[in-house]
Amino acid sequence: KNFKALSFLHSAVALSIFPRIVAASIAKQAWDILQEEFQGSVRVRTIRLLNFRRDFENLKMKDNESVKEYVSRLMGVVNQMKIYGEMLTDQKIVEKVLISLPDKFDSKVSAIEESKDLTELSLTELIGSLQIHEQRMNIRTEVATEGAYQVKHKNKQTYSKQLKQNKQGNQSNQQAHIVEDQKQDNHLFMAAQTGGNASKGSWLIDSACTNHMSYDPTLFHYLDTSVNASIKIGDGTEVQATDKGVVAVQTNQGTEFIKNVYLVPELDQNLLSVAQMMSNDYSLS
Repeated sequence: KNFKALSFLHSAVALSIFPRIVAASIAKQAWDILQEEFQGSVRVRTIRLLNFRRDFENLKMKDNESVKEYVSRLMGVVNQMKIYGEMLTDQKIVEKVLISLPDKFDSKVSAIEESKDLTELSLTELIGSLQIHEQRMNIRTEVATEGAYQVKHKNKQTYSKQLKQNKQGNQSNQQAHIVEDQKQDNHLFMAAQTGGNASKGSWLIDSACTNHMSYDPTLFHYLDTSVNASIKIGDGTEVQATDKGVVAVQTNQGTEFIKNVYLVPELDQNLLSVAQMMSNDYSLS
C-alpha cells in the first residue's frame, strides 16, 4: 500500500518537482516534502490562513462589479482557505454574500431574508436569484440610456419648454443650479421656488438647470436610496435630495426614460436639465 501511494505521488508531480521526492522511501515522507515545499511550515500555513480569513471577512462587492465577478473573487479566497485546512459551509458563504452586497441589492436581500430559510438556501440558488435581479437592473439602465429622447440646444440663450401628460400644467419658471460648497463634503443645489403647484406629470426643460430633479417618487422606475444631498431653495431653506434613479417622461414620440434624476420631495416642479441631456449626447428638436 505504501509503495502504491508513493508511485501515485511520483507519477502526479511535474518532472521539475520529481527530484525533490525521489529519495523519499515512504509516501508520508514524500507528502511532507511536498507540503513543506508548497505550503510552508505549520507556522507559515497558520499565518497564511489568518490572512485569508481576514480577506474573507473584509471582502465586499464593488459597485462596478457583477455578481458573477464578485462570487468568483469570493470563492477564490474560500478555496485558498480550504487549501490551508479551513472548510467553510455553504451557509457561511451565503451569509457572507448577503451582508457584503452594495446598497442597490438591499430590496432583493430583504426579500430573500423574508421568504427563504437561510439555513437551507444553497449558494447556487442565491447566486441565480441575485443574477436575475442584476439583469433586471441592467435592463432598466439600458432602456434609460438608449431612449430616443432628443434634445438640441440651438444657442446659449436660456429657454424652457413644458412637457405634459395632460393639457393642463403650471407654466411657472423654476431654475436649479448645482454649486459646490468647498467647506462641505456634499453638493449644495440652488433652486428657485415657484408660485404654484405644477401638474403631476409635467416636466420643465431648462438650460439653467444642471441636474434632473423630480418631487414625485411615483414617477421613478428605479431608485438608488444611497443618495443624500443637501438642496438649498430660493429663500435659503435647505431640503434633501433623498434618492436618485430613472423616470419615464411622456413626449410627442411616446414614453422616454431618463436616468440620473434626483428625488427632491420639497420641490413643486419636475425639472429636466438641458446641460445633463447634452452631456449624454441628446439633442432638442
